[in-house]
Amino acid sequence: MLTVKAEGTELKILEAALELFRQEGFDNATMRGIAARAGVATGAAYYYYDSKESIVLDFYRRSCAEMQPKIETALENEAGLEGRLRELIRVKLAHFESNRGVLRALLRNGADPKHPLSPFSPQTQEIREIDLAWFRRTLVDCGMRIPRDLGCCGCFRWV
Repeated sequence: MLTVKAEGTELKILEAALELFRQEGFDNATMRGIAARAGVATGAAYYYYDSKESIVLDFYRRSCAEMQPKIETALENEAGLEGRLRELIRVKLAHFESNRGVLRALLRNGADPKHPLSPFSPQTQEIREIDLAWFRRTLVDCGMRIPRDLGCCGCFRWV
């Protein structure tokens, strides 16, 4: 558990990194540059994050956690499948609107599942499963049945 001061430092580093990713692209940003932008020593940046990739994974995790109550609230007021799916996607797009430049910079690496920042990589599996659970819940709540052959990939396995 981080102290309030440590959490603040970690957040400064994260925000500085996101700004550099927007401006310079992921590949051109450096940990040294991130530390300078955050106003911390390079060693401090490495204390909180061992790489740029770990910063991005923290950004993904934080974003996922921040969206959970937003999604829950949005889905409370929708009963139909189309409305619920629309709300789920709307919340996600609205959440990432201010970070479109960051996502654009990150997606330049493609969706190669071997790349650690890919939405299909083992490193992002936990977040992907949380997202899939929302889609699964939406389908179940609307009384939809998933054909058995679509459930075989694990994407829509019942809880």
